[in-house]
Amino acid sequence: MPSVDDRLESLTQHDDAQARALLQAATERSYKLPRGFAGFHAHTTVQYGAQVFTGKIHVQSPQQITIQVDDPAEHPATTATSMWLHGELRSMVGHRWPIPFEQRDGRYMLTQDTTPHLLGTRIDLHGDPLQSYYRVRGEQIMLVQRTMDLQSFTITMLAHSILPNGHSLPAHYVVVFRDATSQRIIRTDAYTDRFTQVEGCWLPHERQVVRQDADGLHAAVFVLYEHTLLRPDSEVI
Repeated sequence: MPSVDDRLESLTQHDDAQARALLQAATERSYKLPRGFAGFHAHTTVQYGAQVFTGKIHVQSPQQITIQVDDPAEHPATTATSMWLHGELRSMVGHRWPIPFEQRDGRYMLTQDTTPHLLGTRIDLHGDPLQSYYRVRGEQIMLVQRTMDLQSFTITMLAHSILPNGHSLPAHYVVVFRDATSQRIIRTDAYTDRFTQVEGCWLPHERQVVRQDADGLHAAVFVLYEHTLLRPDSEVI
């Protein structure tokens, strides 16, 4: 049975160095939180459909997020609302978490298709269980395509926010979900993201999602404010 080193060597032999350099540059231009980041605490206001509530969130990692609702008797957070807020926070924080490229997409063999395209060069991730590919243009990831079980989804970037140091953050993008077999569109989500700087760290400030599916039009938004950075070993609220 081949050793890990043998498999890595085989991967390198078939890897496209130019594709790797292109994707790595785009990934590293996207803002990441500093290494050793311990998390943050913030107040929040959430509107999910007709429901509105306020509360507090405590983030120690993408997998450790606690939500506390103010006055739950008067403003009870439904399971759907809590799950939505938790999932969106996990996504926003997870994409900014300081994980090296080599432990993210750099784990896979990368190849490119240089056929001209408005959204940039296509880079395929071979061996990725989600069958992912990207389109990269001008050191920006413009499109992400993944397949999960019976669905596939495509994220198309519409606008980035450029920070003073040249790093970028997502501002506006659209996610289209399709049936993986028929390619029939199941739903479309339009995202607007905003971030705020706290002690040199760019943290989530607001996310608005407008969804169109077979059940109609849906909208939800959360705003985070009064952020406080956590120190190591901070207690959960």
